[in-house]
Formats: sequence, C-alpha cells, structure tokens
Amino acid sequence: MGWETEAITHLLYRESGLLGLSGLSADVRTLEASPDPKAQFALDYFAYRINAEIGSLVAILGGLDGLVFSGGIGTHSASVRARVLHRLASWLPLSWSEQANASQADWLSTPDSPVTVLRMATDEAAEIWRTGIGCLDGMR
Repeated sequence: MGWETEAITHLLYRESGLLGLSGLSADVRTLEASPDPKAQFALDYFAYRINAEIGSLVAILGGLDGLVFSGGIGTHSASVRARVLHRLASWLPLSWSEQANASQADWLSTPDSPVTVLRMATDEAAEIWRTGIGCLDGMR
C-alpha cells in the first residue's frame, strides 16, 4: 500500500484499539464517562475480546480454578470487570458479587463459586527490576 513504517507504527500504536473503535479516546475512564454509543461499543467489544481470549486459554488448560484481574484496567475499572464477568458467568461455573466488584474489593467471587475471581494490584516494573537484579547478582 506504500505506507512508511512510521505511519503504520503510528496507526497501530496511536489510532487503533479503543480509540479506533470509539473514535473518542483510548482511555477507559474517558469512555466510561461518555454517553456516546461508540464509547459503549468500544468497551463492550473490549470485554468481548477479553472473554474470547480467556475462553481460548480455558480450552487449552482444560478448565479454570481462578481468574485474576490485574494491571491498570483490571485493577481499577469495575465496569470492564463487570462486562467481562457477565459474559464469563454465562458459560463458566463462576459466581461473583456485583457489590464486591463495585466497591473494588479484592475477592470478587462468591463463597460458593467453583472458580475464584480476584482483583489484584501488580507492579510489573518492580518485578522486572527484582528479576534483573537477581540475574545480575547471579553473574557475579
């Protein structure tokens, strides 16, 4: 198509994903606050894709004991977690508390749920740092 590498990189990293779907923003908080149907479509599609990926992994693993929401969106967005969990609960044996999810509790599944669902803050940068330091220490 005659595109330069920089133009393709810009398209993929700056104009695709949630921004490309909504035409508004790549920030989940902005989309959650927007009444625009395109924003809601982008969030619904995002949850749909998360569900599809979890489904693929569950099939490969042959089941699921636990599910952890982490990272910025997984930790902070109750609405994205709810969209994902509503879909998952329709085909996975899991039961979750909408109240626990809305209140940002760490334990989201109900006591009788065969699949444990958690919300867990992570610090990937710190873990990479610790692992790197451990590798360097092993080289001495």
